[in-house]
Amino acid sequence: MTDIELKFYEPQTDEVCKTYIAPRVKTKVLKHGIRLAKQIGNPKNMDEAQVDALLDFVVELFGEQFTREELEEQTDLLECISVMQALFGRVNLLAMTQRPQTPNPTKPPTTQYQQRR
Repeated sequence: MTDIELKFYEPQTDEVCKTYIAPRVKTKVLKHGIRLAKQIGNPKNMDEAQVDALLDFVVELFGEQFTREELEEQTDLLECISVMQALFGRVNLLAMTQRPQTPNPTKPPTTQYQQRR
C-alpha cells in the first residue's frame, strides 16, 4: 500500500522543500475525515470555514508534524484535497481486500446421480 504524502514548497522558488508521510491512520482520524468529506461535498463549492476544517484535518492526519499556518504557507489546496482522495482510496482498497467472501447463495443443479440416492 502506498504512503499518503504531502509536499511542502519553498515559497520563493516553488520547489519541493519537504515531503511529509502520514503515519498509520487511526480510526478516530478516519471517522473525522468521513464527516468532513460529507460536510464539504463538492470541493469546488468550499467556503472559508470548510477550507479551514480541511487544513485542520490534514494537520491531524499527519500527526501534527506541522501547523495549519505552515500548511497554508507552503502547500496549496489541491495538495490537501489530494491527501483526502488518497486517504479514501486507501480505505476503499482495504475494504475490498478484507471483505469476507460470502458463499454463493445459488445451489448448484442436482445431477441425475444425486437424485437416485
